[in-house]
Amino acid sequence: MASVSSLRRWLRRSPQPRKLRVDGRKVDVADGGNCWAVTEETVLAMRPTRIEALDSNGTVLRAISLDRDDEDAASTDEPKPAAYEDQLTRLARIISDAHDAGAKRHEAAYAIAFSKFAELVQILSVRLGGLENAWQKAMSATAQAQAERLIAEQLAAASGDGGDPVAPAILAMLGQAAAHASANGAAKNGANGAAKKKGG
Repeated sequence: MASVSSLRRWLRRSPQPRKLRVDGRKVDVADGGNCWAVTEETVLAMRPTRIEALDSNGTVLRAISLDRDDEDAASTDEPKPAAYEDQLTRLARIISDAHDAGAKRHEAAYAIAFSKFAELVQILSVRLGGLENAWQKAMSATAQAQAERLIAEQLAAASGDGGDPVAPAILAMLGQAAAHASANGAAKNGANGAAKKKGG
């Protein structure tokens, strides 16, 4: 079996035919400089299965048989612009879809990162508020302890030196006032901390 792609070479072989018999039908060889190309196109358009090369007297010089699959393959040897355009369109669609999918993945990642960052800021804000309250309570307790120690020292000195008998009572009142002020400061700090947590 000969391949259709070699048909033109087969036609031009010596001795060159003057006529052809294509599946029983006679076909004249074209005239001119491109006679073999024109003759090949004519023969292929007939979709033949057997071709016979004849001389001017009608004697068979040679013959070939063609497969239909080979003929179809030969007709598609030259690239078709429409097929290339379809391939380019599909490729462009694939690239566009991949770009869209990548953008969506990045968008989702950014949204998750922003959400986690907001949660971290909230946690740090709450912890900072707790540390501030603890520091204020510690300072208040230290001030109260220092005041109570100072008053105790003054009471001890007043009682031991036989000084003014009213002094111990005054110092005791000052101690109670300092304790009350310290308690009020701690309560206020606690209220401020609760308000911050509620507002946050």
